[in-house]
Amino acid sequence: MTPRTKRFAFGPFILDGSERVLMRERKTVAVPPKILELLLVLVESHGHVVEKSTLMDTLWPGTFVEESNLTFSIRKLRKILGDDTHQPQFIETVPKRGYRFVAETTVLSEGEDEVTGNDLPTKALPKRSIAPAIVAAAALVVGVAAVYAYFAYRRAAVVDWSLAQNVQLTDQRGPEYFPSLAPDGSSFVYAAETEAGFDVFLQRVGARSGVNLTADFAGNDTQPTFSPDGQKIAFRSDRDGGGIFIIGTLKENLRRVSDFGYHPSWSPDGRQLAVSTFERDRITVSTRGDHGIWLINVDSGEKREIYRGLASFPSWSPNGKRIAYWYYGNRSGQSDIATIPVEGGEPVTIVKGFGSLNWNPVWSPDGKFLYFVTNRGGNQGFWRVRIDEETGRSLGEPEPVRTPSNFSRHLNFSRRFEDDLCAERPAVEHSGR
Repeated sequence: MTPRTKRFAFGPFILDGSERVLMRERKTVAVPPKILELLLVLVESHGHVVEKSTLMDTLWPGTFVEESNLTFSIRKLRKILGDDTHQPQFIETVPKRGYRFVAETTVLSEGEDEVTGNDLPTKALPKRSIAPAIVAAAALVVGVAAVYAYFAYRRAAVVDWSLAQNVQLTDQRGPEYFPSLAPDGSSFVYAAETEAGFDVFLQRVGARSGVNLTADFAGNDTQPTFSPDGQKIAFRSDRDGGGIFIIGTLKENLRRVSDFGYHPSWSPDGRQLAVSTFERDRITVSTRGDHGIWLINVDSGEKREIYRGLASFPSWSPNGKRIAYWYYGNRSGQSDIATIPVEGGEPVTIVKGFGSLNWNPVWSPDGKFLYFVTNRGGNQGFWRVRIDEETGRSLGEPEPVRTPSNFSRHLNFSRRFEDDLCAERPAVEHSGR
């Protein structure tokens, strides 16, 4: 049999080269022709690296196409197979070269339908889940609220940002997360998926593309946040065993400040970072473990724990006296929001039982409100509660913040202008606008 007339078995799948069909447990899987051709090329060379140039010449012969088309096709194929980029069971990325089909593959003889004992084992959850599936193939859409719209609605019972000016800052294929505006609002950083993992990108507002600040590492660099002076960026990295790193905006002076931590938040004076030891980027079910909120001195590396518990997303108050965070209120998965003094002490719960999922707290630049994300009402959107920044106690009931999207998170303000904000939303939520 020639390669294209062979049939291959891998995991729960059978790929028929002559019929151009993919079967899973005797049922046909819908696969676009171009994606099926890609799968055939990879499977025929299973165990070996297929160069990007070879794949592009095969899929688009005699045609000039951007490499991003191949990246998009690989991502779509992985989704069809149920594969994971970071723990691949089918397609492995070989940085700067191409891709390798790594699943155990058997060439079937005529009349043979399956390979006994070759079914793919139940897929374990990846050790590190960076983002929910709903944004797995989404682009980052950032809303920049015009000052006239923001202040016109700030005293209303419902804060309506959907009437503000919304500007899409990125339009690349693939997931992009954790936007952070520079203090002057002129640029922003974010994490975007590349072939080697997630990298941190710096981009000017209004530009069409960003500069990859962490391309030197073939692994995950994510959760970036601007320093108060706009000169440095703190981020989580898996390099050198993992931890919190700082890099200059010109890609200079990369250094590690902590060998652990997630979701760094700068103190207003830029001297410390608040981090969590709990790695969750999103709320799921509750879990057990020894976790907490820590403060790290950026210069000396000195560390101090201020809270012990399942908590994440620390957010430093503008006056530098309190840290807001979300935590698991009970073992059923209920998440709530609290603040705690920087010196440590008794936490003050701000939002409890409001929705079943309450998370991602962010202070307004003037310290008068604490914004958060909740699933109250069936969507995932922003709400805010008026707060006493000194005591951390709420001064009223939460009020909704309307945005053009029904799925929003990772809110971020510039520090000098209250009219600028960033919010991560799936692009599909804006289709048809």
